[in-house]
Amino acid sequence: MLVDLIVEELSGNGVAIIKKPEKAFWDGYSGYVADPDENLWEVGYHPYLPLDKNGEITERKN
Repeated sequence: MLVDLIVEELSGNGVAIIKKPEKAFWDGYSGYVADPDENLWEVGYHPYLPLDKNGEITERKN
């Protein structure tokens, strides 16, 4: 999964992995890393997030 590849690459560049990626309760998949200033960042995938052809988030249509 892309999230795993991103976190693996970040780890190889010395970024602290706070929580390895795993299935999330909201049906997605995510993990957490920390930058050098110890800010937490979530790397995640949401299977139901609507994206346009450029990968930009669009409004959800019900």
